[in-house]
Amino acid sequence: MTDLATLLIGLALANYFLLVPRLAPGRPKEATALPAALATALALAPAAVLCWGTGTLLLTPLGLPDLASLVAVGAAFLVAPVAARLVLRLPGAGTVPPSALMALSGVNTSLLAAALLAMGRLGTLTASLAWSLLAGTGFLAVTVLFAGLRERLEAEEIPAALRGPAIALVTAGFFALALGGVGTVIRG
Repeated sequence: MTDLATLLIGLALANYFLLVPRLAPGRPKEATALPAALATALALAPAAVLCWGTGTLLLTPLGLPDLASLVAVGAAFLVAPVAARLVLRLPGAGTVPPSALMALSGVNTSLLAAALLAMGRLGTLTASLAWSLLAGTGFLAVTVLFAGLRERLEAEEIPAALRGPAIALVTAGFFALALGGVGTVIRG
């Protein structure tokens, strides 16, 4: 579980600092990151089910289980544009460029689907659905939390050395520590 939490935080940070500024320059990061996170959350479950079905019904009988990660990425890039189109129909999401939203949701969905596959979470249909819904919801929650924290941090006076990405990385470190502590308490 902590592996998934660490992955979600890392992916949210990569989106926030690397992908969003380059795919949608000049727009507020939250305005692009939140619709992309919602599209990712919507696309992950169908992509995981497609990945599980292809792996179970096609790759394993043919003796090609090594291609499962490639299928996970392909399934994600098939499903992500549909989810992005659904999100673009929501009120307030029309300001995001469709190509940026499709690219962000495709990259996010493929990374999460491949990570779930690598962690062995896509073994059965119910496990695929459960873990993909959990990961999609978690990614959306982490993205919303980062967006809310960024808004609060912009209103505060922060020392010059910590402004910008530095304070976001410190905040992400605290997030990781908190999630690691919760995971330890849950495991007992």
